[in-house]
Amino acid sequence: MITLTQSTPVATPDFIIAGAAKCGTTALWHYLDAHPEVGMTYIKEPRFFTEAKGGMAHGVVDAAIPRSGTYHRGWDWYDELWRDAPEGGTRGEASTIYFVAQDAPRLIRQHVPDVRLIMMVRDPADRMYSHYWQEQKAGWDMGPFRDLVDTDHPRERYFETTSHYKANIERFLEHFDRDQIMVIVKEDLDNEPERILEEVFRFIGVDPAFRPASIGNRFNVQRLPRFPWIRRLSERLRATVGVALPHPVRQAFGRTQRKLERRLSVPNAYPPLEPDLRATLIERFEEDIRYIEQWVGRPRPSWRAIHPTEAAGKTPPASPEATR
Repeated sequence: MITLTQSTPVATPDFIIAGAAKCGTTALWHYLDAHPEVGMTYIKEPRFFTEAKGGMAHGVVDAAIPRSGTYHRGWDWYDELWRDAPEGGTRGEASTIYFVAQDAPRLIRQHVPDVRLIMMVRDPADRMYSHYWQEQKAGWDMGPFRDLVDTDHPRERYFETTSHYKANIERFLEHFDRDQIMVIVKEDLDNEPERILEEVFRFIGVDPAFRPASIGNRFNVQRLPRFPWIRRLSERLRATVGVALPHPVRQAFGRTQRKLERRLSVPNAYPPLEPDLRATLIERFEEDIRYIEQWVGRPRPSWRAIHPTEAAGKTPPASPEATR
């Protein structure tokens, strides 16, 4: 394990969006970044509080985690990520790898014990399926989703582990008090963004009346590459050359890269999850569904529907015991 020489950094995050992937963390990052009292890292996913080793960006499709942690870079590197943040503002970051990285809760507790943690979740079967298609979008052909689910492939384990919300959240509860953790359901953020954002702003201690102009915008829309090998090369460049560039150059590099990727891709209208396979996954995630229902204080009928549209849009009232 790497031990940082700086025991007390100059500044630390006041809150962290710790996952999960494909649950609306990009949208929430943008909403929070728009708040005048909040400063988010200019890299959306610093992945600082983990030493996990990933490999997808380097061409290793069997890696259990897609990208490596950056703990070895040290506090000076991490602190620089807030160079554009407002002076004296509330500082935050978002790294979805923390949700599954085994060492993340311990490292976060070690360095920022009073931090506020935001966990985002969604229908666990849909989340897993969307995660699969995101990596198909990135040019990694893992074969049909049905075949992958029935294997012990490292990527299948990663997709499924991320949707096991109970185990991941309870790993954080071993290091943090429950009132330091807020759980947000993506479907609630989509359907009631103003109410959810007001709760988030109160949770992190900033003006709850602020409303971002970007409410309702779509973020991180999936697209499929026309030429997968170009998309894989782009991922490797981002993970190697991109992170080493000075900030202004990196921003220009990123803008050019995103424009090129968009020109060389098409909208990713992937097929719906087959009913029998969805039923299998619902059964697999039943304990996690119950756990989230108890945490947020309301049932999630669409998460158990074989065809999610059967219960879509039905938002039952919160119970008095609802905890966020």
